Amino acid sequence: MEKIFKKKEFELERSQINGNNNESAQLFDFFNSQMESRDPELCGFFDILFRSMNPNEKNKKTRQQLKQKVMMLCYQMAALRNKQVSGAKAAIGLYMTGTGISTAGINTLSNMGISATYQTVYNNKKKIVAAHEQSVQKYISDNVRKLENLMYFVIYKYPNINFNKLNLFLAKSTVNS
Repeated sequence: MEKIFKKKEFELERSQINGNNNESAQLFDFFNSQMESRDPELCGFFDILFRSMNPNEKNKKTRQQLKQKVMMLCYQMAALRNKQVSGAKAAIGLYMTGTGISTAGINTLSNMGISATYQTVYNNKKKIVAAHEQSVQKYISDNVRKLENLMYFVIYKYPNINFNKLNLFLAKSTVNS
């Protein structure tokens, strides 16, 4: 479905911009026939979506607009599928950089359709590093403050405490929390 939409995308955009309903109806029929010829399981899929919008109760112009909406709905579904594939390709590229493969190697895998490009992988790595730094900083700010408060309380509450006992106390308090 995705390839057919990409192939005819410019015609769909042109028909929407020009408001040519006859052309958009032809595109609907074209997509319907292409889907059914490429995948027999999709026979009637467009019609089911179209009929779910009660076209019989609407005038001709509204029915043409409904056909456009059905095509756009299918286009969006194809785009969602593409996002999932892109995510898998990015994960493969990330894994390959972890194994030590070169930039040219990752780009070769990308050209084969197996992985994302090196630049995409590099950008994802930068996002992961930034997110990790933020999570570490948040953890430290949340938990080190608690430890500092505990040490402050123990030192000022018990000024004559033996530091070996303090270390034991701190070790027990971190295990229990």
